Amino acid sequence: MSVIDTAAKIVVTNIAVGQTPVGIAAGPDGSVIYTADFSSQDVSFISTATQSVVASVSIPANASAVAASPDGAFLYVVATNPNSGYVISTSSKSVVGTFSIGTNPRNVIVTPDGRFIYETNADSQDVYQIDAATLAIVSIKNINGGPDGIAFSSKVRPFADRYTFTAIDFPGGTQTQVNQINLSGVGVGSYFDQSNIQHGLLVRDGVLSTFDHPGASWTLLNGINSEGHIVGNTSNGGFLLRDGVLSSVVPPLALWSYATGIDDAGNIAGFWGDASGNIHGYRFSRGVYASVDFPDSNSTIAFDLAAGRITGWYVDSSGQDHGFLRFGTQFLSFDFPGAFYTLAFSLNARGDSCRRIRHAN
Repeated sequence: MSVIDTAAKIVVTNIAVGQTPVGIAAGPDGSVIYTADFSSQDVSFISTATQSVVASVSIPANASAVAASPDGAFLYVVATNPNSGYVISTSSKSVVGTFSIGTNPRNVIVTPDGRFIYETNADSQDVYQIDAATLAIVSIKNINGGPDGIAFSSKVRPFADRYTFTAIDFPGGTQTQVNQINLSGVGVGSYFDQSNIQHGLLVRDGVLSTFDHPGASWTLLNGINSEGHIVGNTSNGGFLLRDGVLSSVVPPLALWSYATGIDDAGNIAGFWGDASGNIHGYRFSRGVYASVDFPDSNSTIAFDLAAGRITGWYVDSSGQDHGFLRFGTQFLSFDFPGAFYTLAFSLNARGDSCRRIRHAN
C-alpha cells in the first residue's frame, strides 16, 4: 500500500499489507486504515500514526472490499470463494457475523446513519441492501450490467435530519397525539384533559382546537382526506364529519367499531368486533359495508386506504401480528425484517405504507 502526499503529489512511503490488496477504507477518525487483502484472505489494520500494520483479521474467503461503520465499531467485508459478507469487530479484531450477498462482490458502503449496508455484485448484476442491525437482506436491486463501484450523493444524511420536528401539545392537556395530516396541512388526533377525558383535536395553521362529538363521553379523530372530511370514534362507534354534518359509521352486527381512515373518494376503512370476540376489517363505500378479512386470520384490522388499496394488520393462528396490503381482492402480507410484529397504520396514493414495529431491542 502506498502513502501519497496530496499537496506534493508524491509517494511518501510504502506499507507492506496482506497479499493482493484490492479494497481500502478509513476509520471515522482517520487513525486507522483498513485493506481488503484478496490472496491472503484477510483484512489489514494500518495505523496512520506509525504507518505500519498493527493487526490483521483472517476470513475464510478472498476479501474484495471493506467499509467501516460510522462509529468505527465494525468493518463490513465482502468476499468471493465463497461469496459472503463478514462483520469484523474492530475492538476484538474478530469476525462476529456474516451476511448474504450476490455473486462476485465488488464494493461495499455503509449509510451515514449506520443502518444499512449496500454492496455491488458483478456476476449477479445486482445491488444488495443489508440491515446492519439484523444482517438480513432488505432488498435486491437488479442492474442491467455488472456494477462495480457504489457511492452516496453528497446530500445523503439520516432521513430524520431532512426535516424540522415540531412538538404539539394541547395547552393544559396530556397525551396529545396527531394521527393524520392531509395535503393542506390540517391535522387530526386527540388529547386528554386533566379529568382524563379524551377530546378530538384539530391542528390548522399552528392553531390547536377541540372537537367533541355531541353527547359522547369521549372523542377521537383518526383520519382526514384532502377535502377535509374526517373520520373518528366515540364510545358509540365510528363517525364521519363531512362539511359540518355528522353521520354514524357502524357496521351491522358490530358490538363495537372504529372508523380509522378515509380516502379522497370518501371511502372509509375501519374494523369492528362481533359477538364471538373476533375482529374484522371493513370498507364502507356509498352506503355499503364490505368485509376486509385476511385469509385464515384470527383478526384483521383495516386501518387506512388510498387509490383502491387498503392497509392494516392481521393476527395469525399463533397470535403473531403481520402487516398487510390489499389491492382488489388480493392480499399481500409483509413483515419488517427481524421485527417481533409489524403494524401498518397509514397509506398514500402511491401505495407507500407507514408502519410500527417492535424489534429485539
